[in-house]
Amino acid sequence: MARRRRGNARRVAYTEVDEHPDKPYNKRLYGYYQCTSCNNEWTSGNSWKGYTQDCINCYVAVYPYRLEFLKKNDEKAGEKPHLSDLCAKCHELGYNCRMLRGENSGRHRR
Repeated sequence: MARRRRGNARRVAYTEVDEHPDKPYNKRLYGYYQCTSCNNEWTSGNSWKGYTQDCINCYVAVYPYRLEFLKKNDEKAGEKPHLSDLCAKCHELGYNCRMLRGENSGRHRR
């Protein structure tokens, strides 16, 4: 399991989610990340508002600097492997966050 370091996590600077308060944000989002420690950049279709992902290079917890609602073609992001050991949502749930039914219900798929 990856080491988790907290010190350099920054809060989201911009989020499309905040511009649409009528839409729920307790579901998977598309996030843009940049590590403040090593400058590694990545995107993820498995992002959640208020949750970090650890940098794969230095294991620093990083908040997304931008969040967007998933588009239809982003749903295919589920075909890529999800590195749950780097995902704070998975750590909180105790299982892979992709297993959430309906993405916002908080229940397992059966």
